[in-house]
Amino acid sequence: MDADMELHPETDDLPLRANTKHILVRHYVLDLTIHFDRNIISGNVVLFLEPIGAGERAGTREVAGAEAGAEAEAAGQRRPDSAGDGVKEHRITFAVIGPSFVLTLMVFFGLVPASSVSWESSSDGEDFTLVLDCCDLSVSKVEEVDITSVLQTDRVTPVSSGSTLADTLMSMPSQSCRVQHQLYSQCSQAPSVQGEGQLRFYTDRWSLQVRKKGVVSASKFPRVLRIFYETRPAGCSVRWTHDQDDRSCLYTAGSPINNRALFPCQEPPVAMSTWQAAVRAPADCVVLMSGQAQALPRQESSFSIWSYYVTMPMPASTLALAVGHWQQVTAVPPCGSYSDSAGSMDKSGTGPREGSICDIATDLRTQLSERSKDYIAYSLAVDESTDMTDTAQLAIFIHGVDSNLRATEEIMDIKLMHGTTREDIFENVCQSVTDMKLPWDKLIGLTTDGAPAICGEKSGVVGRMRVKMQEENCTRELTAYHCIIHQEALCGKVLKMDHVMSTVTQTVNFI
Repeated sequence: MDADMELHPETDDLPLRANTKHILVRHYVLDLTIHFDRNIISGNVVLFLEPIGAGERAGTREVAGAEAGAEAEAAGQRRPDSAGDGVKEHRITFAVIGPSFVLTLMVFFGLVPASSVSWESSSDGEDFTLVLDCCDLSVSKVEEVDITSVLQTDRVTPVSSGSTLADTLMSMPSQSCRVQHQLYSQCSQAPSVQGEGQLRFYTDRWSLQVRKKGVVSASKFPRVLRIFYETRPAGCSVRWTHDQDDRSCLYTAGSPINNRALFPCQEPPVAMSTWQAAVRAPADCVVLMSGQAQALPRQESSFSIWSYYVTMPMPASTLALAVGHWQQVTAVPPCGSYSDSAGSMDKSGTGPREGSICDIATDLRTQLSERSKDYIAYSLAVDESTDMTDTAQLAIFIHGVDSNLRATEEIMDIKLMHGTTREDIFENVCQSVTDMKLPWDKLIGLTTDGAPAICGEKSGVVGRMRVKMQEENCTRELTAYHCIIHQEALCGKVLKMDHVMSTVTQTVNFI
């Protein structure tokens, strides 16, 4: 069994089979159709290839997976000693006892799949092999594309060699990207080469391998290929699911195998290419794709066709696709954002950053107000202090619990006060309870710093709060608490018992 079959995409390093040392894909043209009824994508991809150097022979079996480590065979097969499972001895005898007998033995012992017999026996051992990275694709046909009829025009120098025409097309300057884009599209629809247009191919779990009989070097290999294929429902590159309205949708899921289960490609980092795609989807669907411009679909029967393109060479793994019943929602810039104020101060004297902070605070306050509607009981804690500018402020905390015994403890409000009298504190606490629309009959506790102005039974804040609750016809008793942390701080200032208070402090902080 091939060692690569045992790889797990989530945990193992995947094989880089593409023989990028010999040939590179410079441009992809994808023509795809979405089938939600079968959870597959069908169509074809046209590859525009550029050999690296000339005269390099693939029959020596020394190429595939160069980026992954030591050189493997150009045919994409494992080296004779790569797994240490006995394959080496069989291949040593290959030249002695003949290829047919050896392949028969290898199939009998399960060393190679039976489908590879025809692939191996059809090669004379010298043909160059193009190796592409793929996984979970059903390839039906590979053919060489005849681009001479398209490119022998006034826009491209008329020459008889298809290879020279392809080189001319791929080397067009960036200023002519629109013309190049149109020519790529026209070439992708050109017919196959007459006679020997259909090429031999073979697929295993991690690669697609293509040969043309009699072509022994990358420089002589066809420059433009068309591959017909279908994805498989179990392919990891595409996620088939349903949206919140139970309508079918799909998206590329950032799989560990990248886009290998979406289209045949070259994965090594050196393989940078441009691409363009036409995607057919049901007329009521929206197709989103990574590209340089927003696509405008055209209708064709019950389908709509969406076209995208990229003119900057990028790895094939950066292509992203999403098809579904999407709706565009325009984001409303927050109050005081840079788009509204262009970085200037607003009328209140606050800049963009201050405006955004206020919006966040308002949103948090709204969430707390909604959550407090479910409280069956709550208590408040108040703490009066001054900031660095000697401005008096009152911090009010709320601790509430709902019917499911889910507790919430948040800062409810911070009030700036003109004075620090008991009246000021009482009025600000009452105002905060009213603003949050909290019911008085569910207030059960009030925690303070223990000051006489706060704890007074008649004119203190606690006394005033109890009177307020009676006015609101509340039947519950308000319990007053002295903050234990405040008591610990007061004790620490008066008593010289650091050896005791340090332990108490640690205990309180732990609690």
